[in-house]
Amino acid sequence: DNNDRYFTQGLKLEVMSNALSRINKKILVDRILIKPPSDSSFANHASISFIQEFYTPSDKTADSILPNDRPFAGVMYLSLRNISVSPKESYRITSDLSIGVLGPAALGREMQNGVHMVFKKQNADTNILGWNYQVKNDLYLNYLLKYEKIMINTKILQTSYIYQFDLGTIYNDFGFGARAQFGIFNSYFDKNLGYIAREDKGSFKLFKQIQAYLFFNPVVKMVLWNSLLQGGIIGNMQGNQPYTMSENDISRLVVDGSYGAIFILGRFSVQFIQYFKSKEFDKGYNHRYGNVTVAYSW
Repeated sequence: DNNDRYFTQGLKLEVMSNALSRINKKILVDRILIKPPSDSSFANHASISFIQEFYTPSDKTADSILPNDRPFAGVMYLSLRNISVSPKESYRITSDLSIGVLGPAALGREMQNGVHMVFKKQNADTNILGWNYQVKNDLYLNYLLKYEKIMINTKILQTSYIYQFDLGTIYNDFGFGARAQFGIFNSYFDKNLGYIAREDKGSFKLFKQIQAYLFFNPVVKMVLWNSLLQGGIIGNMQGNQPYTMSENDISRLVVDGSYGAIFILGRFSVQFIQYFKSKEFDKGYNHRYGNVTVAYSW
């Protein structure tokens, strides 16, 4: 089923709270994440997320290794993040430390086969045998740093440019891109990250409790290493990987981004997001997948 290739299943649970800043300080994470002092010109937002992501080749029903296709791989990790925003200067700095596991310990086989058992269709193969050849267990330790700065700012259109890098045991890449949003909105660079009831000074004052806008967020990445395709450091050193891809097969330039619609009423928000990614390896395909996010800000 080519509609279920590559990124095939995921779970993300996130909490953003000022209390997390105090916890990060106690466990010394504050020294790693970028966090300017909060004052009239800066606001800091700390969050913690639990994330699982599972990846399969183009034919996930195959019961043997598929040469020139991506391997089965799963990751499970905690993401500790801080977003520092300057409404005055209109820029954001996002720093993210991710810690977890790659491989069978991420429970990819159990989660995907379990979902297929619950929602199985008549004559469907609910036991995906390809997980027997997944990338071996390894450490997930990555650090993401992203800088976003405003370019165009009008009542109905806001654009910004992006620089970022992601370094660690799973991803090593550098990227640049842009973000645009069009509609009725709070600034992407306001102190509440745009997710709370609109302020009187915003556009269309009659609708100050409502936000509704479209966004487009493409990023071009220069890829140095991707352990989901090439295997992790520990597994590769032990030399017992069932199957991984050669560095010669990896696409060095990858377009990775998202677009969608966001609706906000007061502190309640719903996001409809479509993610897209150009091919990550020589004989791969462009890929798209979507999600719906429901959030409440307090």
